[in-house]
Amino acid sequence: MYTFKSRVRYSEVDSNCLMKLSSIVNYMQDCSNFHSQDIGITVDSMKKEKKAWYLTSWQIEIIRRPELFEHITIGTLAYGFDAFFGYRNFFIKDEKDNIIVKANSIWVYMDLNTMRPYRIDNETAQRFGIEDKLDMNYESRKIKRPEVLDKRDEIRVTYEQIDTNGHMNNEQYISVAYSQIPYDTQVKTIRAEYKISAKLDDIIVPYVVHENDVWTVELRNLENKLYAIVQFL
Repeated sequence: MYTFKSRVRYSEVDSNCLMKLSSIVNYMQDCSNFHSQDIGITVDSMKKEKKAWYLTSWQIEIIRRPELFEHITIGTLAYGFDAFFGYRNFFIKDEKDNIIVKANSIWVYMDLNTMRPYRIDNETAQRFGIEDKLDMNYESRKIKRPEVLDKRDEIRVTYEQIDTNGHMNNEQYISVAYSQIPYDTQVKTIRAEYKISAKLDDIIVPYVVHENDVWTVELRNLENKLYAIVQFL
């Protein structure tokens, strides 16, 4: 298990002094990068080897959102590897060691030369280690697509949204999707399934539907192919 401590900053909260959803996702994403860096699987070494971990899905359960100036612990653990896939949990704890956010994520190990999945070797798996997974209701990485959605205004991918892989950062898909639903929606669960990567100056077309207290947002390209599908419950 890998953890680091932090304190909730003013820049990370909304108008209610609660941590923004984007900040929650970024904390967990940063935790995975800190973990990899500290065990020697660095951004530079991955670039040299032409390998990368691509996120395929998120399932984030929010018990409560961290508050402004609260001291928190962010943690992650790998609980399994299967051929090309890695399975990783995340959590955020409060000062009393209570889990207030927990998440499941599924990643695919990619060969950037061929842009195809690459089998995970034993050495890589052992460096991450394998631990018992968190107690939560594990959903499928696949999200059922609605039949009818409302088309929204097009969005262009900007430079600030691009990460070290040259793609729109994983958190940004959630932020773009969240911007399409009412700002006062009380979100307890976020699910995201990633399909193809958006790049600089790509055009994203959001499609939105609200059914059975679930907001579903599809982010498509101009050819109607799916970048990602995000749900807020």
